Amino acid sequence: MTRTMHVSGPDGQAAVHVALHLEPGFVAIEAGAVQDVLRIANRHLGRSQFLLQTTTSAEGELVESLSGSLVRAGPVHWKKRVPDHLIIGGGPGIVAALPALLPAIARARSGGAHCLFLSDAAAQWASRAGPDDVVTAHWEDRSVLAETRPGLPLRGGLYSGNGSTTTSAGMASTVDVILNRLVAPVSPSLAAAVSRSLVMEDIRDGATLQRPLEADALAPGRAKLRDIIRRMEENIETPLQLKDLAEDAGMSVRQIERNFKAMTGRTPADYYRWLRLRKGKALLEQTSMSVLEVAVSCGFSSNCGFSRVFQREFDVLPSVLRRQAQSKPGSRARRR
Repeated sequence: MTRTMHVSGPDGQAAVHVALHLEPGFVAIEAGAVQDVLRIANRHLGRSQFLLQTTTSAEGELVESLSGSLVRAGPVHWKKRVPDHLIIGGGPGIVAALPALLPAIARARSGGAHCLFLSDAAAQWASRAGPDDVVTAHWEDRSVLAETRPGLPLRGGLYSGNGSTTTSAGMASTVDVILNRLVAPVSPSLAAAVSRSLVMEDIRDGATLQRPLEADALAPGRAKLRDIIRRMEENIETPLQLKDLAEDAGMSVRQIERNFKAMTGRTPADYYRWLRLRKGKALLEQTSMSVLEVAVSCGFSSNCGFSRVFQREFDVLPSVLRRQAQSKPGSRARRR
């Protein structure tokens, strides 16, 4: 697409220097969102308002994403020259690389750079956040952070800011945060024009929820069942009895069983167990909690019972899954 709709912006405004940092295994949709939003913004303005450089700490000029695409990147120049915006992309590679980058990130922030952390990078930053910091992470990382950083004020929206730092769920919401935090300050009409070029219905703000609870996805229009599933999700460590869930919902146990079977193909007890096991799987893959600690966090009283139903559900023992997770480069399961 080459059509250009020129949008006016403040004349003589200084160029905005942006550094996008990627590590091997980066998320291609995030990198593409940053590159294309800024490219389209420059096209609409008819000038290079946004100057983007891509960096990596990996060897070589080409960095490969999780999906196999390649991006050309240079060395970490922002260790010396501070950009206006420093964007740290997600992916498994950043998990291992971030500790070594922290001193340079701190210098960039103190030099005036606004730092944006996406998906995995946001989760890693959140794990180091102070008790008063408000952070956002991808919804898949929220249960892990809730276990490893209890009390951390996690937001469920797309992104949130805390001074010179923004943490974001990343993925497709990268488009929204780039439009809101980088493009709109130059010109709100420019951000709107770029969103139209991207065929977006609107630009979502940071408070927009990332995803509905399992309940909202499975039971639209079924308020009572939605409330039951929501209560299940909120009570993983200490599971509730089905009769208590039925009584609170004003339904009979038989009604709940019939509706759950039709909606999920599982009995309520089996579905509740699946929610608990799914959380256990995430904790095994993304934390260094022991198998017993994971079992207790998911409402199981013994390692043996947890391992038995876990293997039945996922066809692998928890201990084996943990070893597989630890062997992956940059695995969070290797870190305490």
